[in-house]
Parts: sequence; structure tokens; C-alpha cells
Amino acid sequence: MNFSSSSAISSFENKSVLVTGGTGFIGSHLVHALVNLGAKTFVLTQKKSDVWRLSDIQDKITFIYGNLCDLDLDDFAKLETLDVVFHLAAAGVNPKHNSSAELTQVNVLGTVKILDIAKHFQVGRFVYCGSCFEYGSGQNLKETQPLVPMSEYAASKSSGWLMTQSFSHRYHLPTVSLRPFTVYGAFESPHRLIPQTIVSALAHADIQLTGGEQTRDFVFVEDVVRGFLQAATESEAIGGTFNLCSGTETSVKTLVSHIIELTNSQSKPRFGAYPYRDTELWELSGNPKLSESVLGWRASISLEQGLSKTIAWFQKNQNRYPAYNL
Repeated sequence: MNFSSSSAISSFENKSVLVTGGTGFIGSHLVHALVNLGAKTFVLTQKKSDVWRLSDIQDKITFIYGNLCDLDLDDFAKLETLDVVFHLAAAGVNPKHNSSAELTQVNVLGTVKILDIAKHFQVGRFVYCGSCFEYGSGQNLKETQPLVPMSEYAASKSSGWLMTQSFSHRYHLPTVSLRPFTVYGAFESPHRLIPQTIVSALAHADIQLTGGEQTRDFVFVEDVVRGFLQAATESEAIGGTFNLCSGTETSVKTLVSHIIELTNSQSKPRFGAYPYRDTELWELSGNPKLSESVLGWRASISLEQGLSKTIAWFQKNQNRYPAYNL
């Protein structure tokens, strides 16, 4: 990822930066970027977590082992200072996992715990990772849109956002909240649509799908990481909430067709093989204008470019990582 034209290089060099959720999909890309920018990078994780996404830079980062819900200052004894916190850790990213109680425990109370840590260290910036699902269904959704979370996961992320806002107002903690839309790219978890489709297409296997009429706003992970870095460095962003989106809707049918074409696959998409979910969101796209005007950020990688990069990664790596042996 090239940041040569960004102020991020000088902004992060030798700064102490903590990332929660750094072993996950988006978080691992962010950790790689921070290491490349010369940050002293700390990753909060549980000892049982699989750190395969960070295996190539393990000697350049420091792990802090702890449970997000049980944190106290003793867990951070190795930190003298802390300049920036990126809070991406969350339960429920895979909808098949986590109870409502655990979602609340991790995504709400865990967020309060890490906010308290940030307050103690008087960080220069706290960046909260929310979710586009907080909005519910809709097109061209703006940050001022009323939140209509349709699942416990979405509701817990909205609650975490409210807690972040409250710390900003009450304690003058310099926070920024981001709502990424449908992020894709290398390292994405195998249960997700794009990895499943790519792996099946590369194997020329039929692809089992819903009807595919639902639309999403797909945004490449490298663009999203750039948005996180801008959120942590742009002074005008403090106190704000910003979409990270392309502003373009693409149907699942169209997406799958693109992947089959780009992989020259003989796979057949079996639309309708799976039923739609009862809580299916038929349209979900964001408005990127506030991010453009305040963060100086816009999605620069087209869907075709991003899919080509993602396919190339899977062609090279799908057998390297056990997580992708589907």
C-alpha cells in the first residue's frame, strides 16, 4: 500500500499505536500499514487468537494479551505512552457466532473498557470502527440518517458508537467514528460472499447462492485502511462520524458474474439455492461526500481492480493458509 502522497508517513512514525481486532480482516491490513509507516504498533488480542494474518510481521509488532471485557491498566504495563487507538475488535462479525449477551458484553462493555484505557493515556485520537448495518436498509445513506439496526450485532455496534460519542462529549476524548460498508480483499474470512465465490470459481465448482437481487456498496480494504489513517490524522475529523463507502450499488448477481469472468471460470452460479434471510437488507449503499470533504478520502480502487487484486491473492495464497481450505 502506497502512502507517499499522504501525510500519514510523518504522522505515525515512532508513534505508539494500539489496534484492537488487529488479527482480523481489516485490522490486520491496518497493522501492516502502521508497521510500514514506522509506528510502534501494539495489537490487543487473546492468547487463543490465530495470528496467521500477521505472521510475516510478528517480529515488528508487540502483542498485548487480554480479554477486551476484562481489561485493566495492568494489561498495558509495557506501554509508557499511547498516542492513537484504533478500536476494531467486535463480536458477531460472523452472524453464525455469538449470543446476544456476548454481543453486548464485547461490543458495548468492551468498547467502554478500551475507551477508559484511551482516556487514561490521554490519547491524541481514538478511532471507533462501526458498521454500515447500523443504518438498516437504504440507498445513498448519509451519516445523519437515523439508525435503524435490524440485528443484535448492528444494535450493539450502534451502542458502542453512542458510548464513543459520550466519551467525546463528557471527557473531551478526541474520537472519530467510521462506518465501513461491504469491505473485501485479501485475508477476508472464508464464510464471506467474495472469498467463497472466488475459491469456488478457481476450482470451477458450482456456486450456491441466494437469488442475488440484494445490492451492496463494495469497498476495497486498501481504501478502507487509508480511511482509518486519515481519520486518525485529520484534525477536522475529531468528534465526527464518517462513511467509508464507494457510493455505488452492485447486486450480488453482478458481483458473482464479475468474479466468474475475471477468473475465466467454468463455474455455474446457482441462484436461489439458498433462501434469503428473514432479515435480509435489500439495498445498502452509502454517501461518501462527508468523508471526501472532511477526511480528504474517497474510494480510489474500482470494483474490477479490487476484485482482480483479491483474486490474484487467492490464486497465490489459498493453499498456504488453513483458514482458506474450504
